[in-house]
Amino acid sequence: MSGRYSDPTKKCDMVMKGGITSGVVYPLAICELAKTYTFRNLGGTSAGAIAAAGAAAAEYGRQNRPAENDESGFELLEKLPDWLGGNLFSLFQPQADTKKIFNILIAGLSGDNKGGTVLMKALWASLSNFPFPAFLGILPGLILAVLTIQSASGMLLVWSLVSAILLILAGFAFAIVIAAVSLATKTIPRNFYGLCSGMSFPSEAALTPWLTNYLDQLAGIKGRDKPLTFGDLWGEAYLADNTLERTINLEMLTTNVTTGGSHRLPFDTDQFFFDPKEFEQLFPKNVVDWMKANPAEIDPSDDPSQGTPYLPMPAAKDLPVVVATRLSLSFPILLSAIPFYAVDKTRIKQKPILERCWFSDGGIVSNMPVHFFDKPLSRWPTFAIDLQNTQPDQELNSKDQSKNIWTPTRNVGGIGPAWSRIDAPNRSGSIPAFLGLIFNTMQNWRDNAQMRAPGYRDRVMHILLNPEKEGGLKLKMSPDEINVLSERGKFAGLELAKRFASSEPVQPPEGVSPIGWVEHPWENHRWIRFRSVMSLLEGFLKDFARTYKNPEPGDTPYAQLIQAPISYKWERSKQEVFADQTTQELLALIEKWEQNEQTFSEGAPKPTPVLRVSPKI
Repeated sequence: MSGRYSDPTKKCDMVMKGGITSGVVYPLAICELAKTYTFRNLGGTSAGAIAAAGAAAAEYGRQNRPAENDESGFELLEKLPDWLGGNLFSLFQPQADTKKIFNILIAGLSGDNKGGTVLMKALWASLSNFPFPAFLGILPGLILAVLTIQSASGMLLVWSLVSAILLILAGFAFAIVIAAVSLATKTIPRNFYGLCSGMSFPSEAALTPWLTNYLDQLAGIKGRDKPLTFGDLWGEAYLADNTLERTINLEMLTTNVTTGGSHRLPFDTDQFFFDPKEFEQLFPKNVVDWMKANPAEIDPSDDPSQGTPYLPMPAAKDLPVVVATRLSLSFPILLSAIPFYAVDKTRIKQKPILERCWFSDGGIVSNMPVHFFDKPLSRWPTFAIDLQNTQPDQELNSKDQSKNIWTPTRNVGGIGPAWSRIDAPNRSGSIPAFLGLIFNTMQNWRDNAQMRAPGYRDRVMHILLNPEKEGGLKLKMSPDEINVLSERGKFAGLELAKRFASSEPVQPPEGVSPIGWVEHPWENHRWIRFRSVMSLLEGFLKDFARTYKNPEPGDTPYAQLIQAPISYKWERSKQEVFADQTTQELLALIEKWEQNEQTFSEGAPKPTPVLRVSPKI
């Protein structure tokens, strides 16, 4: 194996943001970090799930690849941007009956994100894909134009021709909308609510078959009947004793639109089932065969799938990584949603039966899950890379891509929110742009707030994008565009490694003020986390003690509830004694803190976070 990636001495975690552009940015960033760090925890959502899975597979290959195989997974990952330069768009292959809708929607994604350019391409694509409806739509206007030319003159001719042109445009638009909507409402639901299933028959070049083979190749197991599974990543030691740490921990996020919630992947529940015939339309044969041969073991008395064609999902350790990745990157409408089956336990009168449950893109609920792998104190850094549009007074450096990235270098850096503007000077924006801001806020508010929190913002690298030309759902990118974005990713990885792995002080660049500059980013990060967590803990415990000691009139004191619990009773008497004793010790500690009139919160990092009980997402 190449010395560039052998035996790194440090550990790190990494979280990958969703978005088509992020899939291009990440490979070289991952490779640069891999020269210094071993990846322990990897997470992502949407397109970021592909990058996270690729990094996990390459890390597995580094640790398990036969010595005689000289090319490591990370060296293969280095070549991905060049490959994407000629193949990115071909990964998204629509099915035959959704191709016309796909062509129209994709028409404006190959050029600049300017309204006029997008409109012209969409109009041409509409005419190309629906020529007969377009002809019927413009026919009344053409007839009016011909009659006008033959019979009118003067101002009547002018006004009649203007009316004919308007009628042509209105008729064209109306006919295309009717034809497209009619076709879409029939074909998209039939194709699992997507234009592309991720498969293409018989081609192997579509997204899911390519990803399946690519992950196996990165992991060094190409040709093995068994696809790469989460159990492979976790390691034999963890599978034998799950009190140990997983060798490589990979987690992703998906959205259950049926229940209106999110799930971490792999699933930690046995409530979901799948239909092999449906999965054969969504995944390669070897993946489906593995899932069919390895369903989770369920008590027959609790198995609602008996007598149905459905099978239990494999246990987490047996779940193919590509299945979880595809679940997380189901871009709404572009890529088909994934159907599972589960029992709706809220139904009262009906016998429990399996009903279809739809899963879509993880980015719907969290496009940048920077909270993944969070611990009170950091054992090693958890990196994240964010994609950020330039501001109106900011220009990208076309000659040096290292100038198009930034990360906080001072404790107050990154504390302010990033703005998204739709209004130009002396000019109002548009309704679609305003609705876009609303959708962006709904999708990203939690992630945006988390990235500004102390102990988070200092480990996020921001890559700048030109909002007119880069970012968004841009599938058609030229090799030059992909190389430029990949270079920014490379410099992002280099800068993170430089700042967090060095034992020497990090000095500010020439011309940058040293005031407030953080010379030891990793040690500073660890101290900020301690400072912030202790302030949070102090406030949490004081609230706990205040409520514990002062129940409302008529409420049973908590001390009595410990001795006589209403539900979730103690497993044994010693547990009750332990609970009572440790609670009293905790209350005494809090009282001691208050008597000393000392506090962790004074001067703690800002903005002030909150510590609360919330579901794991």
